[in-house]
Amino acid sequence: PANILALKGLVLQLGVFAFFTGLLSQAIGLMQAFQAIQQIGDVSPAIVAGGLYVSFIAPVWGLIQLLLGLALYMVATYRLAHRN
Repeated sequence: PANILALKGLVLQLGVFAFFTGLLSQAIGLMQAFQAIQQIGDVSPAIVAGGLYVSFIAPVWGLIQLLLGLALYMVATYRLAHRN
């Protein structure tokens, strides 16, 4: 039981870590992109839209990992609560 409790918390923490790492990656990428746009000057909206699309890849994967971790956490919590 103690091992399951430790693993249960670890799974959830890894999911949260993945999500926030994705958000940090997006923020850093957007800052670099805006700096490049500022230096170049005139950039087409299609290029900006493509860059925004790419910037959401890391946070979306992090969110998927968070949701999977949360689902595993909930299953483990339920199984621990309903053990005989």
